[in-house]
Amino acid sequence: MEQQAEPQVAVTADPVGAAPAPSGPGWAPVIEARNLTKHFGSVNAVDDLSFAVHPGRVTGFLGPNGSGKTTTLRMLLGLVAPDAGQALVGGVPYRELPEPCRAVGAVLEASGFHPARSARNHLRVLATAAGVDRRRVDELLELVGLTDAARRAVGGYSLGMRQRLELARALLGDPSVLVLDEPANGLDPQGIAWLRWFMRWYAGQGRAVLMSSHLLAEASQVVDDVVIVAGGRLAAQGPVADLMGPAGTSVQVRTPEVARLAQLAQGAGFAVRPGADGSVIIGGASPDQVGRLMAEHRIVVHAMSTLSTSSLEELFFALTDPRRGTSPPPRAPWPGDR
Repeated sequence: MEQQAEPQVAVTADPVGAAPAPSGPGWAPVIEARNLTKHFGSVNAVDDLSFAVHPGRVTGFLGPNGSGKTTTLRMLLGLVAPDAGQALVGGVPYRELPEPCRAVGAVLEASGFHPARSARNHLRVLATAAGVDRRRVDELLELVGLTDAARRAVGGYSLGMRQRLELARALLGDPSVLVLDEPANGLDPQGIAWLRWFMRWYAGQGRAVLMSSHLLAEASQVVDDVVIVAGGRLAAQGPVADLMGPAGTSVQVRTPEVARLAQLAQGAGFAVRPGADGSVIIGGASPDQVGRLMAEHRIVVHAMSTLSTSSLEELFFALTDPRRGTSPPPRAPWPGDR
């Protein structure tokens, strides 16, 4: 069957949705992963993974293929049971939410359609099942740019159109949390630009967006915070600006006194994260500043190098590319760990 041409998506000033709500890193997280662990036979897909997502923020969930991103999202949504740990939405597991569609909207894949059913009928069936006013269906079709194609059979939709139909489905309950797995797949440049604007607007209403992506340049234009994983383990998390450091450089130190150096660096106002082989990466610091700190406190140094992190892509590769010697270290206590 010939696919329909991709319709254009208009950027409107104020799409459907709720009023702004209090938000930001200082507010209680709306999503929490607490020591999540999942094995599939001998494969350790997710290993002791902990992170938080806050309202009013777009959080990028980044990692190489096979790093456990999709498995983590599926545990968050109650589709996969963890072997250990907890995945919480609003402080409770997904299965305990009284009205899940009003709390979380998720787009994991664009495949749950009857090919002969129209987009409007598809959404109306789901709205009826969820107890959502059917008038919202047309509002959402307009929002995602599918009004002109609403009566067409979904089987003739392009991948990008299906992706936007899935987004409309996720928004039916006007949820406070939106979880998106590779949301830009199949979208043309105009559609990607619209999606970027939409996520920024959505988070601006005091709601939370958690999006996984392998398009680092695209993610860098929209995310406030990042959670970076590799090999199923946490490599780094936090606001992008803090992780990259104000100077755009970081200093990586190998020392037998990692925890002590990390605590001293944090006390001096630097951002700190784990590095490879038990090392510590000190963000926004120069080698001279770190050298003076270590000399003053007589910390033994085995190696020290400078990392350039002037972009999200460079930060990602510095933390996840084993060829650069920066694969995630063994889990160890860090200042601030609970």
